Parts: sequence; structure tokens; C-alpha cells
Amino acid sequence: MMLSRSQEKRIRAVLSRVHERHLAESLAPVEEAIRKWRAAEGGIFAIDDAIHQHQMRSRRYWHLYANAAVTSPEVGFILDEALRFGMISPDEHHELRAIWSKPKIHHQDTKIMACAGGIRLSARMLSTPSGWGFLFSKLLPP
Repeated sequence: MMLSRSQEKRIRAVLSRVHERHLAESLAPVEEAIRKWRAAEGGIFAIDDAIHQHQMRSRRYWHLYANAAVTSPEVGFILDEALRFGMISPDEHHELRAIWSKPKIHHQDTKIMACAGGIRLSARMLSTPSGWGFLFSKLLPP
């Protein structure tokens, strides 16, 4: 099952909010270094260092949050993070996790592939009960 546009939009909005939160936290040391410099408590090199540290974090955040496909395995962890930050309710977390983790069926080179959280199984594997058992063991919580 493919995600609908509205489901993708909801998940993308959560990813964006988590990304924004991390960026704001990353900028706090830069603001503090500038405040100290203006109060003559710190040097200009402290600001430069804080900016470089923020830039490195910002790049990692962009790759993780802004560049993430809504069907990638990282999304599950990001949804967990949004719950921890209090950005979504436990009910919304449960609902989004359920939407995100459903098997998605793709037609690829005339083979049917089931994708769930980054796990890909061929039609041949899914033709056996053990293949489906493996897939569901990865989808369902222990």
C-alpha cells in the first residue's frame, strides 16, 4: 500500500517540526557566543567556532530530516523523537507509526516487492509462509 498524499503531508510536517527544533537548539550556542562577545566576556573566535559547530550539525540535520523520504526507515525513529519532544500526542504517534509501517507494494521490473521500513522481499520470498512471517516479524513490535 502506498501512502496517500495527505498521509505523506502529515508525516512530512512532523519531520519538518523535528528538524526545526534541532536547528533552534543548534543555534542557541551561536546566540550565546554572540551575547558574550557583545558583553566583552568572550572573543570573536568563540563565535566562529560556534558557527562552525552549528554548520556541521545543520548539515547532518538536513540529511536526516529535510532530505528523508517519508518511507525511509529513519522516519520511524523521527516519529519517536517527535513524541519524546511532545510535538505529537501518543495517539497521533501510534496512528502515524501505523500508517508509515504498513507494507508498501511496488511493481519493479515485473517483480512485486514488499517494502516495510526499508526491508525488501521478492515475490519469490513472499510466496512462502516463512517469507511473510519474516516480513511481519519486522513490522510488528515484539
